[in-house]
Amino acid sequence: MKFALFAAGKDVRKLANSGDTDAMYQLGLMYESGDGMMQNTPIALNRFRQAADKGHEKAKEKLGQLSAKYRLAPYTPKASEPGEEEE
Repeated sequence: MKFALFAAGKDVRKLANSGDTDAMYQLGLMYESGDGMMQNTPIALNRFRQAADKGHEKAKEKLGQLSAKYRLAPYTPKASEPGEEEE
């Protein structure tokens, strides 16, 4: 079972790295819980933030929950770079 989760994590990571916001969110959940990889909250937060910056609503909600839980600054969307189009 652990090998299957590890293999799934590799597939999800590949999709996330290609810009898939659902995969970014899923990878954040995997890092948060430790399913298929070592638990790593800072990386989970980063993946949630990446997805949220691209408009993923569940990632925004998750960041709000984790910000309250760990007493972090609330999530604020990343400002668009000059020449970067809104999606």
